[in-house]
Amino acid sequence: EARARCGHDDPPVRSWSKSRHVRMPSEELASAGPAVGGGLLTRRWTSRTLPAPQKRAASEALPACLAEVGEGNRRVPPQKWGMTIEQWFQFLGECRRTKSWEAAKHAKGYVNLYDVTRLFIVPWTRGTGSSVALRMNAAAPRAADVMVSHSWAEDIEECAE
Repeated sequence: EARARCGHDDPPVRSWSKSRHVRMPSEELASAGPAVGGGLLTRRWTSRTLPAPQKRAASEALPACLAEVGEGNRRVPPQKWGMTIEQWFQFLGECRRTKSWEAAKHAKGYVNLYDVTRLFIVPWTRGTGSSVALRMNAAAPRAADVMVSHSWAEDIEECAE
């Protein structure tokens, strides 16, 4: 059963309708308009149908850059789970070349890290015990020099810029 997720734009599968009551300070009530009374504002969201999550097509082959499986995350310390910026761009390029990327981008206008994880990272690493970084560097895991962070709900292409 689908459920609503908070804090990002990865939508639930079902339609929903919800009312929420919000207490507002009196100075905000004046600007809220005549429909507000007694300090209680009711906001109503209308029901809408949301798209089902996209699944990675079975025909999409594993990219060559992820072909090797090394020792895996259990045997390699986290400090060696690094990748170069070039490898990050290579991985994103492999994702962009898929029909799943196009479908996700068409559905909401952008692809976020929730999509990348669901459509590419999990399917391409499932059962291997290795992360994307360790699959790309199976022969010689790389030490991380810096950590780059980004909002999971943001357009992943904006992160790449």
